[in-house]
Amino acid sequence: MNIADWLCNLGMGRYTAAFHADGITPEVLRCLTADDLRDLGVASIGHRRVLLRAIAAMRASSPLDEPSQTHREDGRVKHAFGTIAERRQLSVMFCDLVGSTALSSRLDPEDMSTIIRAYQSRVTTAVARFDGFVASYVGDGTLVYFGWPVAHESNAEQAVRAALAVIEAVAEAPVGTASLQVRIGIATGLVVVGEPIGAGEVRQQAAIGRTPNLAARLQCAAQPGCLVIDAATRRQIDSLFECQDLGPLALKGFPEKVPAWQVTTTVHRSRSEALHSAASLVPLLGRDEELSALSQFWLEAKSGKGCVVLLVGEPGIGKSRLVVTLMDRLRGESYQLCYFCSPQHQDSPLFPVLSHMPCQWSWDRDITDVGRPGLSEPFQVEEPDLIARPVPCPGDGSPSATKRWPGQEHLLEAFASQLAEVAARRPVLILFEDVHWIDPTSLELLDHLVPYLRSLPVLLVVSSRPGFSPPWVGLPHVSTLALSGLRRREALMLATRTAGAQVLPPTILEQIVRRAEGLPLFVEELTRAVVQADWHDAVPIITTSVSKLPDHTVPAALYAPLAARVDRLHGVREVVQAAAVIGREFTLELLAGVTRLSEEPLLDALAQLSEARLMCRSSSVWPESYAFNHMLIRDVAYSMLLRDRRRELHQRVAEVLRGRCMQQGDAGPELLAHHYALAGLIEPAVRYWLIAGRRAFRIAAYREADRHLRKGIALLDHIPEGVRRAHLASELKSTLSSVRDATKGYGHAFQSVFAAWRGGDNTVLRLWGGGETADHW
Repeated sequence: MNIADWLCNLGMGRYTAAFHADGITPEVLRCLTADDLRDLGVASIGHRRVLLRAIAAMRASSPLDEPSQTHREDGRVKHAFGTIAERRQLSVMFCDLVGSTALSSRLDPEDMSTIIRAYQSRVTTAVARFDGFVASYVGDGTLVYFGWPVAHESNAEQAVRAALAVIEAVAEAPVGTASLQVRIGIATGLVVVGEPIGAGEVRQQAAIGRTPNLAARLQCAAQPGCLVIDAATRRQIDSLFECQDLGPLALKGFPEKVPAWQVTTTVHRSRSEALHSAASLVPLLGRDEELSALSQFWLEAKSGKGCVVLLVGEPGIGKSRLVVTLMDRLRGESYQLCYFCSPQHQDSPLFPVLSHMPCQWSWDRDITDVGRPGLSEPFQVEEPDLIARPVPCPGDGSPSATKRWPGQEHLLEAFASQLAEVAARRPVLILFEDVHWIDPTSLELLDHLVPYLRSLPVLLVVSSRPGFSPPWVGLPHVSTLALSGLRRREALMLATRTAGAQVLPPTILEQIVRRAEGLPLFVEELTRAVVQADWHDAVPIITTSVSKLPDHTVPAALYAPLAARVDRLHGVREVVQAAAVIGREFTLELLAGVTRLSEEPLLDALAQLSEARLMCRSSSVWPESYAFNHMLIRDVAYSMLLRDRRRELHQRVAEVLRGRCMQQGDAGPELLAHHYALAGLIEPAVRYWLIAGRRAFRIAAYREADRHLRKGIALLDHIPEGVRRAHLASELKSTLSSVRDATKGYGHAFQSVFAAWRGGDNTVLRLWGGGETADHW
């Protein structure tokens, strides 16, 4: 790898001399931190962010080394993350420079080379802002992945925002008197990605599947300076962008026409804002107590005793929906100020305030050109330009080491005092949403504001995921409201209402509720996935005759946020995936046997997973038991595995369970059968289904026995014909016959034969004569 070329591709060629002077090699490059970049003279925050993201992507994809396999030393795992292929849902962007052939025919090759490098630099810089991974340059085309090597909570949204930024950035690069233009296509769907293809300089991380090809074809269908997306991307960006329906397009290589949309403008700045502005929300369910508590806090705040409520809950628990309902109820009697934190702007000072205050208060037009009508009593800030001039303090880069810029103290005081002026005219409801993503300066503003509100007619609602612990928790006027999951009845009502006109079978509704485990967002998205057949890895058709949801599949809209939670701890991904193969719940002993890790690194991995709220200690009767916090998290981790890897891990689980059965006397034959079947080892799976059926029959668990034996019979066709298959078939059928006789009486078989004979079915009589009645009864 050439450091100079790497910097130039990022548009950071100006730092080449500094990197060379300090002896930055490819190996050292991977270890650079924000402080190291400052020492190298990278003074711009934006440039540091671009470089750090590129370094993170390089670490993840491991482009400097030859593909390495997972190996172990002293029981610990050393894994070259990004070199093992996985099944992933990605948003793939294909960007192509318009008119490059015409340009190359009239320009000197050296000039053309300069233009291409500038174009690639602008694309790379814009994509890096939105955590995209540049997989390859194909001539004047660029292939970018969103969702790999690390997933983010909104891959499709990130891809569309990056594409719009690329269109704008490239248009600002003139060639003579003309401007460059690009065409961009984006498609979202399942791919296999992660294993490098090729060798040497042509080695690249290729995503295999329909999705990259579709992105390339959509790019061809786009007009210059335009972005075209597919249906899956359109569903996931929802109302965040305005889109023009292009109708079904005939694309080369695709047998049927493909629906497509052209993205025109951005409507909302964040997913939270899109939710808050949605006109047709499903009515709030199961939150009467919480809504009553918030209403009581509002009454107290109106009386002049300001209140602060920290609203805490897991992602998808319904924090935003609850606040939307509160705001709707209080719209006629309050000023309402809303600030939304963003995961992409955790290092952007005052991002929630700067990006949303112009929607409500009058600020100097030099700060922003957004001018939507707001309060009748606008704030007046004498020095708004101070916000645009942060002065970072040399140090370790932590929030505590950040120095206030000149006038920041004045800004904080002005914010509070002018809020008091507005509150004197009318009570104020303030929302700070998703503060787990808040930038340090906005957090300082919040810390300054909370004590000040105690004597104002203001209700401040701060929503956060678990883990946010501000210093003002515990103050007398601060309360914490933790949201729990919906009850079964409420979840069923929510699923029914979300389904709309389509009536879903009761068995499907029950499975939706069971898999959602009380999270409203999961109930809604599982229901929509059933209605729209919008799954990340399968497209089942649910009808009144179907009684089962697809196994281990996740609604496409939930895949990215759940995969992002798994990817945050990529160092322990092998442990997560092994646990997912075992099941929702597992013991430490079993997990150690499957991963072949020693106790110390395994406990360390489980501690990380517990801290990240992916897993927790289980209340099971088994000692040292753990469980996934949610079934869908387990399903996402499982879905990332390729089929061969799944079979390998299922075989390991079966072997460990079988060894434990031999040593301790019991491991559950049905569990062994399940894992052997998924490992593709059919004969042992059938044998253990037979054992499980006989065991259940002996204790009069006839329904369980019937199910076990039927599963064994269903697998018989996968065993080659011969003596062993015939023997297993005979044993299964005779045992099933005994089960049926025990449940329906010994006369049941004769009654079934007689009824068949009366109906003209002579086949059953021949089977009866041959003693093979278990096939039918």
